[in-house]
Amino acid sequence: MAREMTREELLCKLKKVQKDRDLRMIELADANAELEKAKQEHAATLWKYCDSVKKEEHDALKAEYEKALKQIEHDRTNINELVGEIDCKRMELPPEEPIGAAAWLINAKRKRATNSLQRFFHGSEAYEDYDVYSVSDLREIAEHLLAYCKNNESEVGADVCD
Repeated sequence: MAREMTREELLCKLKKVQKDRDLRMIELADANAELEKAKQEHAATLWKYCDSVKKEEHDALKAEYEKALKQIEHDRTNINELVGEIDCKRMELPPEEPIGAAAWLINAKRKRATNSLQRFFHGSEAYEDYDVYSVSDLREIAEHLLAYCKNNESEVGADVCD
């Protein structure tokens, strides 16, 4: 039978998740900066050579450059997925205060990939934030909580859910 975590254990776990998230964010920022620097250096080097080589070599270098750009975009996608994972970790533990827990549910966001039409017509980024819970979802959660409180009022005391 699984035991419930104490408040201290939950706080400790939250601090560990937040510390892990902060470390990953620093690592991701560093990796993104390195990717951008490498892209610029690679592009500058390739274009210098392109000015001094034959047509065949130019085409080969251009293909290599385009391959490198695709790899950079692939790496950026992986970075964005890791950021999404970090956001999910942040969502794992709700605040202890009732108002904070409600705000946590109301403001819960996740990331999803946009499609090519959104990016073309609306200038959207590769990923966009969206609300995890709709208004109807929040209403359903509230109704379940209210039903729980009404069913348990007589057992615990009348002032618990008021």
